[in-house]
Amino acid sequence: MCIRDRCMDLWRDPRSPALSLVESLLGPRVAQPIERCQVALRFPERWSVEDEAPRIDPRGWHVDGTIKGVHSPFTLLLGVALSDVPTDGLGGGLVVYPGTHLSMADEMRAFALGGEHADKCAFRVKPPLQGGIELKPKRGAVVLVHQKVCHTGGPNLSDMTRYCVYFRISHVDHGSLELAALHDPMLEFEGCHDSMRV
Repeated sequence: MCIRDRCMDLWRDPRSPALSLVESLLGPRVAQPIERCQVALRFPERWSVEDEAPRIDPRGWHVDGTIKGVHSPFTLLLGVALSDVPTDGLGGGLVVYPGTHLSMADEMRAFALGGEHADKCAFRVKPPLQGGIELKPKRGAVVLVHQKVCHTGGPNLSDMTRYCVYFRISHVDHGSLELAALHDPMLEFEGCHDSMRV
């Protein structure tokens, strides 16, 4: 069995909680089939004692797709940790900026729809963001992130390589909903609609 097949089993295996977690957000039976995954490694970083230790770059964030000029390539990012991320210091974990899928929605619309302000939108000029949180999952933990949440890979100041596999999940109607979702970032998250009305 090749590495790709073994990684895909993290999604396909009926013992995995991944599908039920996705359906709790998107709704039952609305995730498109997944055929690909990405294995992501963060190697330990080295620096001399004269240099400042690497830190989270407040301008190092991105939203998946925007580097290639695409605003909505999928709905939900699912990560499975293949190794522990150390709990002390920066260990190469995924760094997320909570709530940016909502707070940056106007900027995302400007980026996606063009217009006179498109060249000055945040996804082109990359203003510094504060409040980044490094996720520190244990091996086997599942992480779910809205596609439009700003994020980056954190520096790895540990002595161990961090391993993770990512799946990009799309709502079955993603192609027809992606423009409307620019005005309602939670549109494709049908499993959350009742709780958001409370």
